[in-house]
Amino acid sequence: MKIGVVHFGNFTEGVNEIIRSLVKDLNQDTLLCGIEWNRTNNSIDLKELHLNTIEQNKFHGEVILKSFPVRNWLESECQELQDLEAVIIFGGKDQGNPHIASKALHIPISIFNDLTDSDYSLGYDTALNSLCNDIEKIRDTVGSLIYDKLRVFVVQVPGKKLTPLVQDTGVVVDSPVIEHSDLKGIDTVKQAILEKQKQNEHYLFLIMDYSVDHLQLEKKIIKEYEVDWKVVSIDESQCVGPFPTALDRLYTKKTIHSIFSWLDSGVQPGQLVIKNNQVIYQK
Repeated sequence: MKIGVVHFGNFTEGVNEIIRSLVKDLNQDTLLCGIEWNRTNNSIDLKELHLNTIEQNKFHGEVILKSFPVRNWLESECQELQDLEAVIIFGGKDQGNPHIASKALHIPISIFNDLTDSDYSLGYDTALNSLCNDIEKIRDTVGSLIYDKLRVFVVQVPGKKLTPLVQDTGVVVDSPVIEHSDLKGIDTVKQAILEKQKQNEHYLFLIMDYSVDHLQLEKKIIKEYEVDWKVVSIDESQCVGPFPTALDRLYTKKTIHSIFSWLDSGVQPGQLVIKNNQVIYQK
């Protein structure tokens, strides 16, 4: 049996753990192949994944499987893909490819926790913890210093639309989430500034994704308020690392078990979803 694996997103260590388990525990008649995009030739490459090469990658701090560009995947077609008997897609059902739909299993991986069918996506808790820890480090620094002006920290959270990652970050660090740079967004910022000034506090965090024009907000705000405006931009790579949280590790282990159950029961198209703290197969 020949199985392909393809990765979308940034929860790399979780993907590495799943691939290591597959390579280690699949029977000897099964070959696992990583599906990657060759940016030089603009084509799909398949590479055989073996335990020794995986361990070498781990030793050198290299990823086992590079993230595949979504725009090149959705309509990709090549004979190598046709020859695969099963394809495991790390990234959710949105990364569907009609040429392999009959043999694909989608795994809920996204740091944004925005997949339609799954209550939770692998990588989310790690990303949320990383974001909140970074913000709390800033708080520890500015909280011990007093400035003449209120310091406004615009924290750009990964993503180009409003997601649970943005919303939950705001809840955890007790800061307003700015959804747009329109009049409503400006009014939210003004109210937050007035509240901080009323409480005689000297810093404010504003949480927003990359779709919000913080420059437009700044132009409007500094005309009316004496504030020190700072922008802290956090990208996706800063939200994941080599040490996933316990919750992500737990769901990764459950996902591995569910993948083997799917293979043992015969390859059928579908997805794994996380519901009621369980990883289950869904057609």
